[in-house]
Amino acid sequence: MAWREVRRGRGAAPLRALTSAWYYGRALSRLLGMVRRGQDANDGKDFAITEANMFLEGFSFRQFVEECYRENARRMSVFDPALLQPRLLPAIADMAASGLRVWERRRPHLRRRT
Repeated sequence: MAWREVRRGRGAAPLRALTSAWYYGRALSRLLGMVRRGQDANDGKDFAITEANMFLEGFSFRQFVEECYRENARRMSVFDPALLQPRLLPAIADMAASGLRVWERRRPHLRRRT
């Protein structure tokens, strides 16, 4: 996507940031829509959202963020480091995982018991 934007003459960092923010906003909006629909009575359409807890016993949001971060690092490791690579979301995920680790250490009584 970044290559395409540069080819179209929209390669300046602020323009790329705005374009990325637009698409991240759309993706977040769709995700929130799925979550809202998942709160309604389950008709089987959103199985992944409504029934996932059956498979995720003992799985925490921190573990999810850390797993996504590791998977992104694994996938990006095969590309040439000189290529333009995502940095915003991996940085946010790293900060979120760090914050969640600190939160769990300071609030041991809130940890999920497995």
